[in-house]
Amino acid sequence: MKKLFGNALNRRLALIMIAIVMLLLAIGTTFAAYTYSQHAQRTVAPYESGEMFSSNYLRTDSGEVKTIFVNSIDEHASNPSTLLTICNYPQGKQNQFNNVTINYHLKMELVKKNNSNVYVNVSENDTLDATYEATLGDLAVNNSSLIAQTATDSPETLNGGAAHSNVFTLLLSKSFASNSDIAVRITAKSTDQTLPELSCIFNVVYRSGNATANWTGEFFEAGNILPYKYDGYNYIVSGFGRGTCTITWDSSKVELSYISISEINGTNYTNDNGIKSISFAVNSNTATRHELQFYKVNIDSSVAWTGNNNSMEQIIALHFTETNE
Repeated sequence: MKKLFGNALNRRLALIMIAIVMLLLAIGTTFAAYTYSQHAQRTVAPYESGEMFSSNYLRTDSGEVKTIFVNSIDEHASNPSTLLTICNYPQGKQNQFNNVTINYHLKMELVKKNNSNVYVNVSENDTLDATYEATLGDLAVNNSSLIAQTATDSPETLNGGAAHSNVFTLLLSKSFASNSDIAVRITAKSTDQTLPELSCIFNVVYRSGNATANWTGEFFEAGNILPYKYDGYNYIVSGFGRGTCTITWDSSKVELSYISISEINGTNYTNDNGIKSISFAVNSNTATRHELQFYKVNIDSSVAWTGNNNSMEQIIALHFTETNE
């Protein structure tokens, strides 16, 4: 009798333990789904997110050009500058960090446009119209010395096992604003040969107060990977001048992140049968670039990045109105 009672008790305890384990698993799954959804509200990135070695500006395409706009080049104006990040995760997906420590080198080179309108390295035989100087962290290049036109730093490190990024300030002399044909190329190359080499060319364009103001929008992800393979889109609004940008989007296809709405202090929100719009003020004296995040609602394989019909530039559009001071 005791043996039967003991067996029954053991079975009951086993069932209770199984029930507790199942409950804990359910709670864990719910929590994981909740925390992931919270993270997804803050970031967007492609399903084919690429390598866990990335940058906010540097790309695998060596011809990538980033223009820094300035409004003044007088003696009291600040030097042209921008922040550069190198990360151990795909842009926008900090939860997909590299578990392996990354060691990499940064290289900065002075470049110029050739007769084919392609940027090439400045050579020792080139005579430039001014002194051009650039610094990036401990790196420095200029054309006043024949041996200082290319600089490579000691290895930088991104520790594995968690999301990490290194931030560098690129500072250029004002002379770059007088000649956008002179620029600098920055390259990040990992010691791990399986990771891609990243690079970008940075030039400077001066726009006077009489220049025509203009702001445009473009997709950060636009390229060979089709839009439907992404779970969201980083829409970059950049330009020069002061005025109002109005973003219009088809909410049956995409939806604007509430964090983006908050960050741009969006106003005049409208919703016309699912075609939504929001406006926000822009002023290149304070910022020349804004990043908005859209989440995919229903984008299929027929949608292209550009085109007159079924394209992302039709689904999300920007209109700029200049403010005359």
